[in-house]
Amino acid sequence: MDYNDYLDYEEYYPDYTSDPAFVACKDTLTRFFRRKLTPYYLTELEVLLEKQYFHWITYRAIKSLVSDGYLTEHPVTTKYGSPVIFVARATPQSTERDQITLTHIKSKVKLIETISKPEFTDVIGKHLQFLVKSELRANSFTIEAENSNEYRGKKWTRTGHDFDFIATHERGFAIGVEVKNTSPYIPREEFDIKLEMCMYLGLKPVFAVRWMPKSYIYEAYTKGGFGWLFEYQAYPLGLEKICRKVSKGLGLPTKVMPELPSRAQDIFSNWVKKQR
Repeated sequence: MDYNDYLDYEEYYPDYTSDPAFVACKDTLTRFFRRKLTPYYLTELEVLLEKQYFHWITYRAIKSLVSDGYLTEHPVTTKYGSPVIFVARATPQSTERDQITLTHIKSKVKLIETISKPEFTDVIGKHLQFLVKSELRANSFTIEAENSNEYRGKKWTRTGHDFDFIATHERGFAIGVEVKNTSPYIPREEFDIKLEMCMYLGLKPVFAVRWMPKSYIYEAYTKGGFGWLFEYQAYPLGLEKICRKVSKGLGLPTKVMPELPSRAQDIFSNWVKKQR
């Protein structure tokens, strides 16, 4: 997970402990763990509360409760990527409680490792790209390039980033599309770079993602772009069993999607109709 957003939050709001959203989130988490003894990992909690609080606010509230001694951290190193941090309500030490916590963590880590395999993430990523590509074509777009940073003779060279799709509409405007089929937000640094790339190449930015904060959606809108949200991580047909396990065992919003949600289709079509 990339924590650039959380660092940005501290810069933007140095005294974030007085931020009403931070205070409210901390209270929400306190009440939540008052009823729960089982461990949760950070992404799980961030996604669980994302309709109320930005991920970085939830993260800071969790870290504050750890500092207060209300929660205890349990970091675990997995086979893939960075360590996963679990938190649980601090309780008087007991061998039985420690064993229960460890058992829950092991069960979740096993599932996290399954969905973190490069071959698995590749399948999930390509599936959403396929759905997005189909919907672009259904809305009269022509795919000009894939995995590209070039459009009409101009090339982005400041960083090594590119777009999943660059597409032109029959009415003449063009878009740069970034597709993210992940539980966490698109990292802030990448989001900013993609906006800059669009301005440089003359494209409207489109972010096709499971979820993103309202502030990101607004920033994309001010650049003539669109935040295309699907709410669930999209799984292809054939992965129903693992989809159910992830949803139930990790509390992450996953759904088998043979096509994009109808509401997401309608909202995108309405946005396209308004473009020039």
